[in-house]
Amino acid sequence: RRHQAYIIARLIPHGSTDGKAYYRCIGGVHHQWCYGSLPLRKADHFITLVKNNSVLIGEELKSIQGQFGRFGQEPEISPFPCPYLHFLLASAFNIDLD
Repeated sequence: RRHQAYIIARLIPHGSTDGKAYYRCIGGVHHQWCYGSLPLRKADHFITLVKNNSVLIGEELKSIQGQFGRFGQEPEISPFPCPYLHFLLASAFNIDLD
């Protein structure tokens, strides 16, 4: 009954010459007791939070473009490159507003 949710973003790698973006995991959350319809409700809550905070999220994603290498390459991505976005994901999965 464990569930994980991940945040995937298209990022331009550090030192890119063509500006091509690649998918990278920039955050995730593990919920030990997420079962039944709860995962869908939590995902829906996260989507609502993303819609309501899209401007801040866009700025946060813009700030990390070109900062990290591709997977397994330097410079490595930090554990929390987008702290606000990670906060929203954790809030959606750990705070019960119902």
